[in-house]
Amino acid sequence: MQTIKRTKLYEAVIQEIQKMIASGQIKPGSKLPPEREMAETLGVSRAALREALTVLEAARVIEIRHGSGAYVLDVNDELLLRPLALVLLTEKGTVIDLLELRKGIEGEAAYLAAERATSEDISILEKILDEIAAGVAKGGLTVHEDFKFHYALAEATGNPAFTKVMNVIADAFHQGLRTSHGMLIQLPGRRETIVKEHRRILECIKKRDAEGARQALREHLERVEKRLEDWASSQ
Repeated sequence: MQTIKRTKLYEAVIQEIQKMIASGQIKPGSKLPPEREMAETLGVSRAALREALTVLEAARVIEIRHGSGAYVLDVNDELLLRPLALVLLTEKGTVIDLLELRKGIEGEAAYLAAERATSEDISILEKILDEIAAGVAKGGLTVHEDFKFHYALAEATGNPAFTKVMNVIADAFHQGLRTSHGMLIQLPGRRETIVKEHRRILECIKKRDAEGARQALREHLERVEKRLEDWASSQ
């Protein structure tokens, strides 16, 4: 383990821990050294170390067990997605950048879902839409609940790669919004339109209108993007 002397400390910590795992110095399933020991060895503050561990946990490289410590996760079929997760979680992109990415990936997912969704997939989407409507009615809907619909849409493609990528994007997107948790539904007009936008996507899927589903999904995310830009400019 080498002492870190870089300006972006938490990113450097991430790289060093990755090297330790790749070299076998820390094996999957093993526990990372205590925070104080790691911080002293790497020559960084405990705050920088904690920030790095938070990102690594979001990327599913480690698991933080409260009261026990941080453990390296076992190698699994999501290993190849971890570099993508780390890029999305550490690069200085914005939520708007992620929305642009989502339009491409989720638009295609909506297209495929319209072609492939089973009756069970559609029932799940309908149930989630009912939950969204109930949440909006009570004024308590969060971005996490909204994302359930988009994840179920990815599952309806029948392609597990879509759900794995969606998990990565969700982690990055939620981290980007964490300082304003739930702000999407607090934007003007959001409560009046969120159910309508999702219902249009679902209706296209039920009609097997693949192109319509893709367009409805993209338009929904474009409206989210516009609301976020309006919200940001008003702050």
